[in-house]
Amino acid sequence: MTSTLISTLLLAILYLSVVRFVDMNEKEPLWAMLMVFVFGALGAVATSLGINQSTLGLNLWASASIKELVKFLAIGGGVGVLVAYGQRRGWEEFNGTMDGIVYGTCGGLGFGVGEQLVNQLTFAAISIPGMAVSQVGSFGKLALSGLSDGVVGAIIGAGFGLASEAKAPVLRAVVPVTSLVFAVVADALYHLLRHGNALGDSGALRANLALGVPVLAIGAVAAYALMAERHAIHGQLDDELGTGAVGPSDLPLLKSVVARQLVYAKAFFSFKLGYFFGLRNVHNLQVQLAFAKARLAGESDPARRARVDAEVAKIRAALVERRRALEGGAS
Repeated sequence: MTSTLISTLLLAILYLSVVRFVDMNEKEPLWAMLMVFVFGALGAVATSLGINQSTLGLNLWASASIKELVKFLAIGGGVGVLVAYGQRRGWEEFNGTMDGIVYGTCGGLGFGVGEQLVNQLTFAAISIPGMAVSQVGSFGKLALSGLSDGVVGAIIGAGFGLASEAKAPVLRAVVPVTSLVFAVVADALYHLLRHGNALGDSGALRANLALGVPVLAIGAVAAYALMAERHAIHGQLDDELGTGAVGPSDLPLLKSVVARQLVYAKAFFSFKLGYFFGLRNVHNLQVQLAFAKARLAGESDPARRARVDAEVAKIRAALVERRRALEGGAS
């Protein structure tokens, strides 16, 4: 049991690291990612303990519906906390499709870890003395199962992210529910193709296909979101040189992911950790400023425009203060 749980946690850390790397423009706070991960894990534990698993096992669609609804509530709860946190601070923490994919993946992976935890504890309780628990499943099966939970969670998260960018109130309500429906279908079809009459290489091929299609879909959405973010960074920050929110040395780094990472690496390996974290925080906030200004440029509703305009002003003021503190510490 211990080896399987360790493998599951290591896989979750690996997948979360990959997601964090892919989210290259604006790194989400680790505390927020871990929060949604924990919400997903708690949801899985509650589902496993509160619902008769043998009954769910007899109905693939009921199982997929309940599990994805729990993920939906866990991810939605995390998004709600982030929205409330942003409102209290003065600018949004959850602001776009890419954020939704990141947090959705965290919630999905958390659900997978929580479910595996309950399964392993249950197996240990009923296993025959002397039987090797590590024989329950291979590392490859764990990797595939964890990836499927993360991908389906990303579908739900993408729905919340797309809803945050929608202007029509009806779309903000409908899009997350639609993503839940897609997640249920993806979950059910994946398990149907993976376990339903799976014979040898044919079963493995169908399982990979069932997971590969959602992965490609999420990849395409993430690529589009990253391109939109990059467009905002390139188009919204040049005129901030005069406000003090962005410095001449910041712009080349913000427009080049490679150059930015090289500067971070130099500061980190030079043991200038205060400067390293401070610079990352400033760059993250400058990217948020770009996103907020992009939303402002496309906003026509007077009330929403005034709210986003106030958000831009607060981010700008915070950046001026943080840049001064960073420059003072560096000197």
